Amino acid sequence: MRFDNKTPTDFQLNRKNVMNYKKPGVIIVVIAALACVIAAVCFVTNPITSVSDENASSENASLSDTEFSDIIFRTKENAFAFGNQQITAEEEKVIREEIIKSNDAGYPEEYDVSCCNFVNLKKVVSEKDGIQTATFYGWSYYAQYNYGEGGLEEVGGSHVPEALTFQVDKDGYHLEEYWTPGDGDEYYTDIQKKFPGDIVQDAMDGEKFVLEQVQDCYAQAISQGDVDTEPIIERLLEEICSETPEQSSNPQDYIDAHDWEYRELSFYGSYTVSYCVSRFEAGMETGLEGQVMARIMEELLGTKGKLNVNAGQASNGQEWYDSLKDAAPEFLKDFVS
Repeated sequence: MRFDNKTPTDFQLNRKNVMNYKKPGVIIVVIAALACVIAAVCFVTNPITSVSDENASSENASLSDTEFSDIIFRTKENAFAFGNQQITAEEEKVIREEIIKSNDAGYPEEYDVSCCNFVNLKKVVSEKDGIQTATFYGWSYYAQYNYGEGGLEEVGGSHVPEALTFQVDKDGYHLEEYWTPGDGDEYYTDIQKKFPGDIVQDAMDGEKFVLEQVQDCYAQAISQGDVDTEPIIERLLEEICSETPEQSSNPQDYIDAHDWEYRELSFYGSYTVSYCVSRFEAGMETGLEGQVMARIMEELLGTKGKLNVNAGQASNGQEWYDSLKDAAPEFLKDFVS
């Protein structure tokens, strides 16, 4: 599904422009669309099963030419494994190049940087008349950003299940087909016909992968633009902790009232965790911001249920962090020297 700054997707409806804190002027009701996805999955019948699998065993590599693996956030328990099958560094590189090439020319808006991520659900290799082909089925996420004083501003992009087929020879991978489902009524039937039966449900459930894909693209854009994320994250926290209409003392009420800003914190992934860790390490984070930081860290690190006290049960954020550091320091090894 294609989106831009006037037609937000489902997850974009939980975002705000960090530059001016204004919600999009036009909001599309996407709950019905999600319901359609669920319904379509439930009624999938007689999926095709005539393709064969190749079990890839190579390690994951970053989606860019540089080593983004050091900056792209991965949770401990819910590590983003690029779908059900791993692909090689060369395969990731050519897939990324084709996604960027296919999308860059299709958006009239000006932008500073474009990024993409591909969740590989399945790789199918075949050979006919001595010609080998490899098809990669998965979720493609493409985003365009502008850089501003307030941080990243997303101006366009798409999130679509796609299939990329390459001819493979001694010289590498050569694109043969870039498949995308049709619009409207054709969308679900096209996916059902094109994708192997064992991954049709995943191909209709983009919400399963989108958070990690957004985090990946944010990391790429931040790295390429050398963005200072500290003031952005600080501003988001301040906005979340501003007064609520009910003058509540419950941290969750503040989060619920500022869902856009809270989701934006999750999109900044490891940068948000690093910021929170630095403040907790300095100590005395016993106020409202400390409680919000504890909750977003718990969500991003996947620690809920693994400590004696969850972030929502601790008397303050500092208590939760100190408990995490004492009981499960392995969650902080990438953030505390």
